[in-house]
Amino acid sequence: GDVQGGPRASSLGRSADALKSYGRSVTIGQELFDAGVRQPELLREMIEAERMFGLLEHRLRAKGGDESYHKRLTHAIALAESLVQQSPELGNFRVLASLYRELGERFADSNRAKLAEERYTQALPIYRRVRAMEPGLRSDRGVALILQRLGDAKVMRGDLEGALQFYRESYEIFDSLS
Repeated sequence: GDVQGGPRASSLGRSADALKSYGRSVTIGQELFDAGVRQPELLREMIEAERMFGLLEHRLRAKGGDESYHKRLTHAIALAESLVQQSPELGNFRVLASLYRELGERFADSNRAKLAEERYTQALPIYRRVRAMEPGLRSDRGVALILQRLGDAKVMRGDLEGALQFYRESYEIFDSLS
């Protein structure tokens, strides 16, 4: 997929080829997974392939792109959960947290506030765990951001008091960083 380009690089006019390449990568990864291969590096590659395939489908296909992206991110989350169980390293927790956040953002973008809130709620303890594993600016910002997203979801659902609680907690962290 990256050879033909992607969201972070020029597509070189071959977006359909990139989509096909990621699709093939997903298929091969799933075949290996189904055959019992569970090495952490394979899981990481499968997670990225699922995420990128879904993102490209979302951007290139008018019909069904959103649902496909949600499905691919959900599958990537399941793979990341497996990866974290097998290899509880900081980077793997970061990937898992970011996938939950990304899926929450996609749900929020499509006005599915309840689903967005659920994903952000799932991400929060993971971001807090990352913060405990590696205190610092990056981890603090991750927690503050997901708290802000939870506040946004609460606003979308009409729970202004709940939103205010999340915004306050997020503000306290951001304020401590300045």
